[in-house]
Amino acid sequence: MAAAPPADVACSGAGRFTLRDGEAFDAATGLTWKRCSEGLTWQNGTCAGERQFFSLDQARGLAADGWRLPTISELSSLLDPSCGEPAINRTAFPDVTATEEGDSLYWTSSATGLLNLIYTVDFINGIIDGHSAGLSYAVRLVRGGRRWGKKPL
Repeated sequence: MAAAPPADVACSGAGRFTLRDGEAFDAATGLTWKRCSEGLTWQNGTCAGERQFFSLDQARGLAADGWRLPTISELSSLLDPSCGEPAINRTAFPDVTATEEGDSLYWTSSATGLLNLIYTVDFINGIIDGHSAGLSYAVRLVRGGRRWGKKPL
């Protein structure tokens, strides 16, 4: 199946993502992202199922087949305040919604360096913060430097 044309939305990053089924290739970073948060699957052109929340150890355990937990610089590269709320390209990542608390926090693999906190990204308001590893947040996996069917860049 051929790759879809770049995503086109009213965000400043329009055209940045090349979409192919459940994956989004980011031309700005060379990273490939799962379009659906963990717990959801790509079906019929959207994310289906229920987004799940994981402790940091559980989130790290989801890495498989080249997919991994992103660093803070990788995950925060998806933030796009020009998209409004949520602050992410909704064409590329259609599943980002607020929890009952009004946030949409995602784990990274990066420690803050303070009090054993790990960076999270809130895709509703674009806030980057540190949280305890025992809390449960959403996960979006990434793999780096690969284009579909090609060797690493």
